[in-house]
Parts: sequence; C-alpha cells; structure tokens
Amino acid sequence: MFDYWKRVTGRSRAKLTTDRISKIKARLKEKFDENDLMDAIDGCLRSPWHVENKQSQLTMILRDGSQVEKFQEIFNQTEALARKS
Repeated sequence: MFDYWKRVTGRSRAKLTTDRISKIKARLKEKFDENDLMDAIDGCLRSPWHVENKQSQLTMILRDGSQVEKFQEIFNQTEALARKS
C-alpha cells in the first residue's frame, strides 16, 4: 500500500518512515483493509482542493479513521459519477 501511494503520487523517493508505518498499522488495526486505504488515497487524489494545495501526504490521508472514510466517500462518489457517464 505504501508503494501504491508512492506510485500514484509520484513520490518515488519517499521513505517508509516510522510515522507512515504508525498510521498504516493504526488504520489496519481499526479493520480498514488495504483496498480501503488505497481507495482513500485515490479519493484524496480526486479532490481538487487537495491536489491544488499539494495535500496528498500519506500521514494526512491516514490521519484517523474519519479521514479515511472522508476520502473513501470522495472516491465512491467520483466512481458513481464515472459509471453514469
């Protein structure tokens, strides 16, 4: 999942730091699975405000469960719109 985030955000030189590991483990412990977290990453990248303001840090996306759910919702909404087109 960390490698996925690096690839889709273009942060190829990012390191798997202790703060990133901590956020990933905490969300997995809360029963989010890797697909949930990847959907949250994609949701963040589909948010114009977050993209324009360069707010796609993994620790921000995975800050807490509510944050993950917020970005999952963005992802789900954009997927639904794409299917309607």
